Amino acid sequence: MAGATLFINNEVVHVQYISGIGNKNQHGALDYLFYELITSIFKDYHYFDFGNSNEQNGTQLNQGLHFGKKVLVHELLFITFIVCQRNILII
Repeated sequence: MAGATLFINNEVVHVQYISGIGNKNQHGALDYLFYELITSIFKDYHYFDFGNSNEQNGTQLNQGLHFGKKVLVHELLFITFIVCQRNILII
């Protein structure tokens, strides 16, 4: 048995909270789940997003997590918001 939480919009299926029972997925339940999701249920979506697959604070790609598929790398930007008397200042 396997399961995952999916967040879906018009073009993207994002997977989070992946889980499977058994010793290291020995029965292939997760493999089967994602095979069906990608090749059948969501085959017409532009992206199937497994989320972050990096290490070392985003400086290295975890090669074991991209399953041989095309990897999209993007830069992350962090913005700090300070709320002061109902006005929002962006720093």
